[in-house]
Formats: sequence, C-alpha cells, structure tokens
Amino acid sequence: MPCDTTYDQHRAQVELRFLVIGGGIAGLATAYCLRKAGHQVLVLEKGGVGAGGRGGIQCPPNMTKILCKWGLGPMLAQKARKCDRFVFYNADRAERIGTMIMSEEFLQDLIGDLLFIRHADLHEMLYNLAIQEGVEFRFNTGVEEIESGGLVLSTGEHIRGDIIIAADGYDSAARKWIETCSSSSNSSASDEDDQTTAHPGENLNGDKPEKHVALTFMIPASEFQANKDLSALFNPNDWFSALGEGYILNGFYLPDGDEITITLIQRYESDSGDDDDWTETRDIDSYHLDMSAFEPRMQAFLKLAKVISSRTFVYRPSPEDIVSECGKVVLVGNAAHPVMPGRNHGTALCIEDAQTLGLLFSRIQSREQIPRLVTAFDEIRLPHFFSTLTYDYAHHKNLIAAKGEPQLARDAILRQSMVHGESWEHIDEDAFRLVWEKELALYAHDASERVEDWWIQWGALISRNRQSGRLSVIANMSVSVSKAAGGSIGVPDGVVSSGGGVVFSP
Repeated sequence: MPCDTTYDQHRAQVELRFLVIGGGIAGLATAYCLRKAGHQVLVLEKGGVGAGGRGGIQCPPNMTKILCKWGLGPMLAQKARKCDRFVFYNADRAERIGTMIMSEEFLQDLIGDLLFIRHADLHEMLYNLAIQEGVEFRFNTGVEEIESGGLVLSTGEHIRGDIIIAADGYDSAARKWIETCSSSSNSSASDEDDQTTAHPGENLNGDKPEKHVALTFMIPASEFQANKDLSALFNPNDWFSALGEGYILNGFYLPDGDEITITLIQRYESDSGDDDDWTETRDIDSYHLDMSAFEPRMQAFLKLAKVISSRTFVYRPSPEDIVSECGKVVLVGNAAHPVMPGRNHGTALCIEDAQTLGLLFSRIQSREQIPRLVTAFDEIRLPHFFSTLTYDYAHHKNLIAAKGEPQLARDAILRQSMVHGESWEHIDEDAFRLVWEKELALYAHDASERVEDWWIQWGALISRNRQSGRLSVIANMSVSVSKAAGGSIGVPDGVVSSGGGVVFSP
C-alpha cells in the first residue's frame, strides 16, 4: 500500500484550550490534530468509552493519505482491506452493468489506496492516537448549552475554553445554535441583500424534501458464500453497488473476511424511525419495506439481515457558515456537512476537517489571530463542502434512476467508461472522463496543500499585523470576497459547484 509518512507540522507559539463536543470519528481526529499542534484539548462524549459505530466504512485515497501521515499506515495494513474493483449491477433488470478495476492507470498519482475498514477499528485507532498525544476525555457527559466562552454541561457545570469544536453529528445542536446566531446577526440586512441560494437536495418551491432511510446490517460471509446466487455477485476485494429505482444497495467484505457489510439506501415515506440513529438497532420487519420492489437476489440479501442499524436522512441545505459569528464555535464532520450514510466521501471530509484545523492552528502566534484562523477554516472548507455535497446529491439522483430510458442511458454510459476483464483498450475516453473525472478529483484533493496555499496568500500579512487591530478587518474582507466568488479555495479541480451535468460514483 503506497503510504507517504511525511508530516511536517509547525508547533503553535501560544497554547489555546479547545473543547470538542463529540467523540466520534470527526471529534477524535480533530482533537488529535489540535493537540499535536500544541494546544490543550478536552473531548466531551455523551456515550461511553469505545462508542464506535457498527459496520464498515470506505476510506478513499485522499483520506488514506492523511491517515498515513498520522502514522497509521502499519495499522491500516493490518486492519483494512484494499478495494480492487467497483462492480455495478442493475437490480431492476437483474444484470451486471460492468466492472471498474482499481488499477495503476485509474489511481495514478493519488499516492493512496481505496480501503475498507471497520468503523470500530478506525475509531479505536484515532482514540489511541489522541490518548498518546495527551488529549483529555470526559465520557458520559452531555452538553446542555453553548455560551460565550464555554459550555454548560448536563450536570449544570460550566467549563471554559478558547474555541469550541462541534463534532456532534448529523443532528447537531451546535449547528442549530450557529444558524440562530447568524440569523440574529443578519437580521438588520435589507430584503434586497437577501438572496436565496440553491443547495443540494433543497426544494426552493417549498415542496417537502426527499427523505431516505439508510439501513446497515452485517451478513456472515459463510451464509453469503453458501448462497450461489449471491456469492456470484462480487468477490472479497470488490465494492458492489446494486442500482434500483429509488434505491442503492452497497456491499463489501470487512477486512477479516468473516462478515459482509451491506447498506441499503432507499426513498422512505414512512414517518416511523425519524428518531433513529446508528446507536439504535431494529428488526428489518419494523420498516415495513415492500419486498416486492426488490428482485430475488436483493430480497435474499435482506432476508439474511438479522439486526439493523438505521439512519433516516433528509438532504438539507449546507450551513451558510461553519463558524459562529457570535462566538468561537466551529462545526466539523457531519455537523458541518451532513452526507448521506454509506456514501464514499463523508468520513474523508471529517478527516480533512481535522487536518485543516490542526495545520491552521499550528501556526498561531498570538490570541489576536484566533478570529482570522477560525475564519480561514470557513474560507478553505466551505466551498469544498458545497461542491462535494452538490456532486454527491447529483450522482445519487443518477444512480437511483427510474426504470426504462433513464436507466438504459445511465447503464450505457457506465459500460462505456468501465473495464471488462483486464483490458483498457475498449474504454471510451470521453465517457471515462464524464463518469470518473469528478470522483478522481475528490480522491486527489489534498487538505494540507489547501492550507499551505492559503498561508502563502495570507500568512505574511497576518504575521505583520498580529499586534494590530486590523486582523478582524482582514478576515471579513477575505471571507466576503471568497463567498462572493463562489469560493475558489478548497474546490477540487474538475468538480463544479453548480450541480449541473451528469455525475456518477459508487
């Protein structure tokens, strides 16, 4: 596995105190990076020790590169499984669409593999990194309220911190606090300045947004292999995607080979399960799925499911800001960019958030620079969030195309772009770029380089003015230019933020 272990990080000249809400993947990774940068970090987790999620996650090359820089290459070699192929299957027509081999031609210059890993294993790796670096933890500790300069815990205790990192997930209470704060700050704006911005999945005409349910369950590999119809669908190093009208079923072997993790993402009209999260489990019958909508092999997958973890999901607007205008609060992970569960880029965005914050605050020279560096995170990451979420929503819509002509057109372009056997000679280069160019641009995204680019542009100016009162003015000027321009910093090459065009991804 290619693994660049070079990690040249500065050490902060002033020590800050960070309070991190949430001890999931995003919270642990961010805590580790900030502590490594030289700061005090306290993680507040409402659950107990080792509260990792169920099932497996995908680790794309841009994420693998960062984990290797953090020294996790040897652990990944032991705990992760390399993905060799994408296998696409039309679940309505019961036929294979095609196979994309993850060869050197496909992943050239990315310096990282696409890996499968258990969620619990990655959680444990990051927790151990944080502990070794000196991060403090308080488990079984809820946060009741965010206040200026600190937090109020569920016990009534008040704790103080310089910056609050909200890594509290999809149902983030901190995001709601920031949205309320931003609304209050902008209440004096004129109606002429109030512009409506389209976001991924948002219906601007007021229609009810689409709801999906993501069901994740484990299947013993022995039972899967005993079913000849199922075992013929994919191999141990494949990422399998079955595409049906209104749903996707993804599956892959977990690294030890004993289990297969399956995620079914389907449009969902029922009001039941609105309060589900990954910590709760249900029997599959409780979802009242219409089994007749699935072809026999997909039904066989679902019948093998015993216990299911679930998450109902509604595409919602991206936050206008991921930092608070009323206080020093920063959103990371799914609190900042809620990606549909089971998708390819959600966890990678969490790891990139952590790397970006750690590198920015490793360069801090005085407390007066806090507002500028917090704003820099917003400036660097928000355009990338928006472009990634727009892309994710657009390709999801294509993959769950309706039966008939929409599916036939989708399958035709997928076939043209993929390898059959080991040969690349037949590939249509235009089709390949149409299907894979944006995905590869996300794989090639380098969060460290984006911070370095930002620092080259603004670092000298910040250093010269760090003792003056001009820093907040510089910050506001920079952000307004970045947002007005659609955000040039942080947008992957080849990924458009308009949501136009046909895009595909597993």
